[in-house]
Amino acid sequence: MAAADISGGLLANLSGGGGVSDKTRKQMESLGYFGDDEAEERGTLSKDGKVSAGPRRATRTHADEDSKPKEFKTVDTKNAKRKAPVASRPLPMGGRRNPGSWMRKVWFRTAAVENYFGTGQNVHDAIENGERLLLQNPDSRLQHSNLIQALSYAGQLERAEEVARAWIERDRLDPEALSYLADIFARKGMRDESIRLLSGVVDLRADDKELHLRLAKAYDRAGERRFACAHRVMLADLDPRNSKIVMAAVRCENANRRGDRADAILANLDVTVRGRIERSSQGNPPRERTSGDLRINATWTGSDDLDIAIITPTGKRISWMGGHKRVFAQNVKSTGRETLGLTRIRKGRYLIEISRTNATDSMPVRGEVVIELLGRKQRISFEVHDKSAIVGRAVVRMESRMEPI
Repeated sequence: MAAADISGGLLANLSGGGGVSDKTRKQMESLGYFGDDEAEERGTLSKDGKVSAGPRRATRTHADEDSKPKEFKTVDTKNAKRKAPVASRPLPMGGRRNPGSWMRKVWFRTAAVENYFGTGQNVHDAIENGERLLLQNPDSRLQHSNLIQALSYAGQLERAEEVARAWIERDRLDPEALSYLADIFARKGMRDESIRLLSGVVDLRADDKELHLRLAKAYDRAGERRFACAHRVMLADLDPRNSKIVMAAVRCENANRRGDRADAILANLDVTVRGRIERSSQGNPPRERTSGDLRINATWTGSDDLDIAIITPTGKRISWMGGHKRVFAQNVKSTGRETLGLTRIRKGRYLIEISRTNATDSMPVRGEVVIELLGRKQRISFEVHDKSAIVGRAVVRMESRMEPI
């Protein structure tokens, strides 16, 4: 490197006001940038004006380390001192330990209520792919189920019914296929046929507690206490240790003036448990909750009986007949109004559908739905000319933000 280049860099270093390293200072001494005063500070000035180097710092080399025998120390890991917490460590130069702060990611739900203008291209692609896979695997339960879900979400009910019936032909006692067919019947205005089909599914799965509970709640909403009570008694037989289920069965039998059957349920219980259930089962049953993340109120003109339904992203139907653990409903058999909702809703695109309860009805029905989703509220007018109509879409998304801890 040229002396001019070195001197330029050294002068820039000096002008910055910072300290000069030993290596840099030696280069400057060789170029004559230090005077006698500066030389005297670093070493000894001889009579002829030359500077002799001062005392040098002792350095340790690898040779010195190799010449000494190595000592091995044992560490007591059990009693070893832990690393000092951050708050007790000495601050670095400048006085700041960490210029930032600890943050955490927080997830939250956002909601939107939209008018319905049809399904997207991804749903049609799923249908096309499902048709191809079912053709390749005609005996696959999974391919039948996937195709029915895509067709149901797209509203292609005729084709969905064909696939469901083809599934049942291969396995006439498959509960899942019968449940899909029951949903399709309800969307096509055949509500009574749908309920009968669901009751048949219970006969195939007599030990399915969730299915018994679903039908018990559905019959309660419809005012059919006798049928609801039959399913609650079955629940008590399946789970006699569940005091809540047994209490509901006893209350149901007493409400229907069948005290002897209620006593038969209590006969096999412990005396203490029996007394508590007898006291708690007196009076009217608790009312179903009617508020939550999603609430839909529908009103319409005329004397027709309509049903509100929620079509999930997987194509399943949620109504007052069940389909979800957290569903609630009111006025399910009244003319002119009905309420349906979910106490808790997950992310996804849900379709709001209004369907007839009698497939023979053909007069147009006009009305309005008020959709409340996670604090948002929107009114949408609707008209039903066919057996059912999708009137809107409820969209729930998951988003995140960073918050300080």
